[in-house]
Amino acid sequence: MALEYFASRALPDAVRSQIRWGSAVYTTWDVQGQCRYVGSVCRGGAAAVGDRLAEHFRHLTEGQRRQVNWALLTAIPIRADAPLDFVRAAEGWAARRLAPLDGKAHPRIELDRPPSLLARELDTRGLVQV
Repeated sequence: MALEYFASRALPDAVRSQIRWGSAVYTTWDVQGQCRYVGSVCRGGAAAVGDRLAEHFRHLTEGQRRQVNWALLTAIPIRADAPLDFVRAAEGWAARRLAPLDGKAHPRIELDRPPSLLARELDTRGLVQV
């Protein structure tokens, strides 16, 4: 099964029109292709990822720097019925693997619960097909 993801310029309106999920793990990249930030959103509403990006850009001390440095946003959708703890765990694993330059307050991960085990746990709840 292919991993589905989507990419957009890191502009809130572009993301809102191209990435339409309420739950996702998203990553921002600079023009050199370096991972700048890993985050997640679990709020419902098709514009959730774009709305979250806009919030990052409005941050009082970091917003302007983020607008300059964040060129591309990629996102991996997560089913809307997945529990918040799953979404946060997925973010934690992505951050661990990608080592973003910005943002350090990522969710803790449980090393004995890798992504493959999380997916199996969701499957037993009837949320995803593995």
